[in-house]
Amino acid sequence: MVAGSRSVSAVMSLIVLAYAAGVAAQVPDHPIISEVYTEPPGASDGPVGRDLANEHQEFIEIYVPPAANLNPIYNPNALNLTFYEVEGDKTSSGYTLVNYRIDIPTFARPASGVVVLGWVDYVGNPPTGLAGTPSTRLGLVNGGITAMPADYLFVAMNGGQFSGTTNFAVPLAISLIHMPNEASSGIIQGGSGAYLLVDRNDVGYVELYDDKDTAHVPPTANADPSLATGTVLQTSAMTDGFAVNDDDNGNGGFGFEVLLQPYSGGTDMDLSNVLPFGGPFSKLIAQVPEVEADGPDPGIANGYARVYVDVRKTTENLSSADDDPAQDALNAYRHIRNDGPFYPTPGSVVATTSPPELSLASDATKTYDILAGTTANVALRAANVGGDYPIDLSVSAGASSNPSVATFGGGADASAIAGQAYGLPELALTGQPSSPQGASASATVTVTASNSNVGDPAVLSPIQTRSVTATVLNPSTGLNAVGLPLQTTVFAAVQAVPSDTLVANEFVGTSLGQYLVAQPDVAALQTMGNAAALLNPFTDIRNAFVVGPMIKELPGDGDECIDWKNPPGPIGRLSFVDTVSSSAEAVGGTCSGGSTPGQPCDTTNMFACPGGTCVARTTYDASISVCLATAQSVIKAIRINVPDTLTFGGSFSPTESVSFSDAAGNVGDPASSLTDVATSRTFEIALIDTQVRANGTLESGQTDDFGIVVEVLETEPGSSVVPGEYVFVSLTGGFQGADIDGVDVPPGGNVATIVYLDLDNLHDFLGIRSIESLYIVDARAGGEVDFIEGFSLNPAGSFLASAVPATGESLWRTNQNTVRLTFATDITAPGAGEILIQPMLPGGSYGADISSGVAFTVENNLGGLPRILKIVDVDPPDLVHRQWYAIQSAGGWTGGGDFLVQYVVQVGDADNNGVVLNLDVGLVNAGIPNLGADDQDRRDIDGDATILNDDASTVNARIPSFRVLKPSGH
Repeated sequence: MVAGSRSVSAVMSLIVLAYAAGVAAQVPDHPIISEVYTEPPGASDGPVGRDLANEHQEFIEIYVPPAANLNPIYNPNALNLTFYEVEGDKTSSGYTLVNYRIDIPTFARPASGVVVLGWVDYVGNPPTGLAGTPSTRLGLVNGGITAMPADYLFVAMNGGQFSGTTNFAVPLAISLIHMPNEASSGIIQGGSGAYLLVDRNDVGYVELYDDKDTAHVPPTANADPSLATGTVLQTSAMTDGFAVNDDDNGNGGFGFEVLLQPYSGGTDMDLSNVLPFGGPFSKLIAQVPEVEADGPDPGIANGYARVYVDVRKTTENLSSADDDPAQDALNAYRHIRNDGPFYPTPGSVVATTSPPELSLASDATKTYDILAGTTANVALRAANVGGDYPIDLSVSAGASSNPSVATFGGGADASAIAGQAYGLPELALTGQPSSPQGASASATVTVTASNSNVGDPAVLSPIQTRSVTATVLNPSTGLNAVGLPLQTTVFAAVQAVPSDTLVANEFVGTSLGQYLVAQPDVAALQTMGNAAALLNPFTDIRNAFVVGPMIKELPGDGDECIDWKNPPGPIGRLSFVDTVSSSAEAVGGTCSGGSTPGQPCDTTNMFACPGGTCVARTTYDASISVCLATAQSVIKAIRINVPDTLTFGGSFSPTESVSFSDAAGNVGDPASSLTDVATSRTFEIALIDTQVRANGTLESGQTDDFGIVVEVLETEPGSSVVPGEYVFVSLTGGFQGADIDGVDVPPGGNVATIVYLDLDNLHDFLGIRSIESLYIVDARAGGEVDFIEGFSLNPAGSFLASAVPATGESLWRTNQNTVRLTFATDITAPGAGEILIQPMLPGGSYGADISSGVAFTVENNLGGLPRILKIVDVDPPDLVHRQWYAIQSAGGWTGGGDFLVQYVVQVGDADNNGVVLNLDVGLVNAGIPNLGADDQDRRDIDGDATILNDDASTVNARIPSFRVLKPSGH
């Protein structure tokens, strides 16, 4: 692609810009090609072996302007036109030669000005005749027609074959329909080719033949139009033309660049010898891409249509000075598709004065895959397929068929959608967090169109519905090399940190940044020592000299004996190297040939692909090497020594949109309903990746590919893994070890990205309680991912910041003993049994849990945050005088992590010295009377919020009570 050029994805979307402000209509003064439909659904283009549900087969549509607009050289009552296709695919044996010629019968301009060249039905396969009788032939457009339409002229391309047809016009000649092949494949072949409409009355017209026609005289004399030189077929005969280009250029079908035309020498591109720079036809024939790289309709087109038939191209005005095939391709043509919203419309053309019209793509009925715990705003493919009058689009959704699985709602509207332009109103799909894997729900979705401007013609078909299905992704296992369930899976999400030149530190303004500022070194712990700088609003994270020293670099080639990794595993378990090299991603492949083509296979299994070959993936090939000095295998990776981190119960969820990885590791695909979603999922790890290059420019992150291995720290009883073991994770239910394929996520131009890891399944399905570290394995030879910090968002230690009374002190009441635990993170009240209150027994053991008789409530701290857990021994009291008790969470309650506080009950200990003596009585007496005592006032002994004589009496009854030793083992 040339520098500064526009990608092909922008080609059709530029129509919006071209016509958004209104179109100066000027009807061409000659016949034009208004539509060419090339690819009907099913296996066939032609009328043999077709899908009987097809509304129409391939066709060619021509528009003749009104007689008043026609150049006098055209007789509207006796038009003589021919349609040519010239081969432009450089790999074709017939390159630059005519593929076919259709001599349209002499005709008078229909009232609508529209002529359609289409098929009539065959019988037999291969064909043995035309279906019906000469007077009842079936024309294969618009669901099938048997009589000449009233509003356009139908010409049966094959109507002169066999016994012919009388109910439709027939070409004077056609060179040729190759039987039986083209009766099934269609005559308009896929691939690059130039379509020309020519005037047979012009002196520059030449009758040429299909290069496969028996009438063709070798070597090439009467099949070669010589468009490159104009020496055979001349420009004066051409009334209109355009070309389609599918040149691959080694780039997966996206090599053709619209702005390259007309071609300069030496391009070796499709059509480069047919329409070279300086050739007389090169500016007259605009080249439209057959394949769009992205946008609302990525992929191959099914046909091409003129945007407005009453707007001239640059080559159709009175000046040749502005002739520009690139601009004509960008502005005058659009793709048409079988599934819409721009459908093939034989016999119907659009002018700027046509009323606006709503059209929805049929594949709006497709199933959208959404991740549990996320809300995806998916764009419904719609369009204004009418004239130059803008419309607004909105979406509403009916009730979900299963709201426990997914719910549906309206999203952002699409406003001021110009004529002949896409509109993408949004539908909000929410996958419920507890929805099982693969569960589906559906709803009826309504799209409503209204005029953007008062007084415009009413919108045609303004209200349309589709049935939309959401299937929830919530996998619990990954896959081994042959696609069978293995271990479990995790979920990775990437959040963009867009560059903002008005802000020094864009990261600190994110919800994660703000969370970390509020939770320093308590609820979230750093790993690389860069947290202080990253959380300083004055740190310029766009400055390469600032962020460069923060990067934890992947080792370079040649450093295999220095920085590459090979730690051993636990006894009986794989080493780190073997974990990577034996992973499903490393040993897996795809069957080529044989009885199971396309199926996953294991390259270590010689029987994986019966009769075929297992073509291996190469993801980590460049990251597996050998240190020659030790003869040990090593891996290109970095170790991120996260603080001991619980794999479950993370407390942070970003408020910004994120993009989740799919099962193959793809992140940020605009067409994916995992991209740009809101999520309620919580995460245990956050990794910060800079996109700042050493020269200060920003990279996209597209090539920041990496796999993730976790090092196990603790496991639950019965776990299938052991402490110290390495687990190469899968993503969203995909192959074990699949890499994240880049972090290029919307909106682009990001100064950094945040990679979040949701590890809950490691705990729930593998029994991994906590992890010791992460290994980031390079999935490209370049080692381009640049992490500058990592945070544990769920440290295995306690989030407990303080306790009142402090742990080890006494509880002094007969009733309503109150403990307040303040945490460094927001909390919710624990459920039954999630916090244990137990008497402490000798030998380190505990008695029965009495927490069911205790009240737990959450209070706000001084900052208004819910971080204080109030624990009250309510009536009847359960705490016994002179007994030690432990209050603890061992992982059941996720709010505050693991914690343990211990108290001894010493009823009457008003001065908090651990004993009850006469001094305590004196302290209580000094406070009498008090009718509004605080719930932490130690002089209130009976817990009734007053200090009176009965409190003093209660102390007297306990004197003396000396210090109680903590039971052994605690």
